[in-house]
Amino acid sequence: MPGMLRPATLLLLSCLIAACGKAETAEAAPQAAQAAQSKPDAARALLASLVEPRQKGAYAPKDECGTVGAAGEFRLKLADAVVKRDAAALVELAAPDVLLDFGGGEGRAELRQRLDDPHYRLWEALEHLLPLGCAVNEQGGFTMPWYFAQDYGDRDSYMLLLVRGQGVPLLAEPRTGAKVLKVIDWNMVDLQESTDEQSPFAKVDDGSGTSGYIAWDRLRALVDYRLIVEERDEGWAISAFVAGD
Repeated sequence: MPGMLRPATLLLLSCLIAACGKAETAEAAPQAAQAAQSKPDAARALLASLVEPRQKGAYAPKDECGTVGAAGEFRLKLADAVVKRDAAALVELAAPDVLLDFGGGEGRAELRQRLDDPHYRLWEALEHLLPLGCAVNEQGGFTMPWYFAQDYGDRDSYMLLLVRGQGVPLLAEPRTGAKVLKVIDWNMVDLQESTDEQSPFAKVDDGSGTSGYIAWDRLRALVDYRLIVEERDEGWAISAFVAGD
């Protein structure tokens, strides 16, 4: 991943995360209603909602963590804390030195403070990423979402966007009702720098030479929020909950 970001890229990334957050907030409403009915069932549903049954697409959410120690139990506790908005339970699952950003933010106390801060919207970030699968990482722990741990070769990670869903239209023009060039199932596209951040559509390249427009609310940045979990002497713990690089 690049060590320094172009100012335009930083702006696009922040806009994308904000746009996706607004869209996913609407999607989370049925989950919140379900959570009110049955907390344990809602926690399991949150983890499995996009994984089972397996969807079409190279980067459709996948769960590869079933064979990793007590990963299943840990993730269920994590999902239950998110469903209940239980800050104490979530902080307890984090390592004492949990990494929260790349500017010095770390630690349980800081995580607790950010969970209560509406500026960060961390509960929503967690609710959005947990359904996106789980991958075993090189350190023997696991990474959520699954797609973040995959190999994208020399593609610019800050310009890569996940197309969220099946049958997402790639449009010839940035407007609803425009000609559909093709449909995309859970795949990666490259953000083109000519994109107007104020538009509800992103200009992208599908990786095979076809350029078009996709609604921002169907996209998620590769470097959006992710969780890294590792096994320590005291057991499994969240070692990082970060966005960017």
